[in-house]
This record gives sequence, structure tokens and C-alpha cells, in this order.
Amino acid sequence: MIAGNAPDNSGVLALVERSEANTGLEVETTIGDCAYGDGKTRQAFIDANRDLAARVPKRPDCATFPKQDFKIDLSGGTVTCPAGVTTSVYRMVKINDVHVRQYLFPANSCLACALRSQCTKQKSVKSHGRQITLHPQEALLQAARAYQRTEPFKVLGRLRQTVEHRIARLVQLGIRQSRFLGRAKTKFQLMMAATVANLTLIMGKKRPETALIG
Repeated sequence: MIAGNAPDNSGVLALVERSEANTGLEVETTIGDCAYGDGKTRQAFIDANRDLAARVPKRPDCATFPKQDFKIDLSGGTVTCPAGVTTSVYRMVKINDVHVRQYLFPANSCLACALRSQCTKQKSVKSHGRQITLHPQEALLQAARAYQRTEPFKVLGRLRQTVEHRIARLVQLGIRQSRFLGRAKTKFQLMMAATVANLTLIMGKKRPETALIG
């Protein structure tokens, strides 16, 4: 078990491997929610030669245009802003010990832009205007956003709903808060809740249809 405050994607590859060991079956595709859709997790699955289907985390709710509103052409090495200005000027910056490109829009374009108040809160523009920093796994995230708009991904998403229903049932059974101290007893509570959830699911599927007698 991991700590209760650990991110959902902690140890996800090990969890997949344990699922294979427990069932004796190969996991062809791991289906997760957006908590598993970050770039680092995707890279880990790629490195392990495994398939992951998860939504990219939603765009941030902010007062200015988020990065997702910019058209990033990785092959052409350009970034185009919502106003239609394109830049190929960049500098290298370090993010999480990885050097990535940070694209810079020209200062004169940002100063004269009618959308400036929606794009940046900079009160003055000197050497450059708006900056767009690429993610270390930018290509993977772009591919994932394109894939999640396809029908095959929607089919996998409907399969995921079955899991969400069981999680909701576990929440009803009180798994959000441990009744005990210590991981061993907390695990026991979770296993008991999972047993009840699974048994009620099985009994519900085996329940005979009610006959209506009038």
C-alpha cells in the first residue's frame, strides 16, 4: 500500500504487473482517468512498452489564454498564438532536469495585439512578449489529445465507467476514511469493503426478474 496522500498515479506500473501476476492474464491496455494522463506517466508506459489510455489533464482555469490555445507545430518548430502571430524564436530552459524549448513572441506584436489583455498580464513588454514553454513530453501529450477524440478511445472510456461505478460503491462503503490506525488495518477495511461491493454486484446480476401478477 502507498500513503493516503500519494498521487493516484504512484506505482501504477507495479500495479499493472501485480494484476498480471494475480490473474495470470496479460494487460493489453491500461485504462485510467486523467490522473494517469500526465506526460511522466505516459513516458513510463512507453519505456515499459505498454499501452495506456487516459485523458490528458484538463486545461487550467485561468484569466489568460492557456498554452492549449496556441498551435504548436513540433515538426515545423513554430508556435502560433490565438491572434495568428507565428514565432520560431526560442530559448532553452530547464524543467525537472530536462532542457526544453521556450518560444518567445516578438514584443512589438504583443504590444499592438488587440487580444493582449486576454493573453498576458505583463504591464510592460521589453525584449519579448508572451512565452510558451514546451512540455518535456509535448509530443506524447499532443498525440494523446488527438487519440482521445477518436471512437476507439470513446469505447475504452465506456469500459472505464464500470470501474468508476465500483469506486463509487466503495465510497458508499466508507473507504474515504479509515476506521483504524496503521496500513495493515486500513488494508483490511478496504478488502472487506471490496468484498461487499463485489458480492452485491454478483448477487445483483443473479437476481431473478420480478414477476408482475395483476
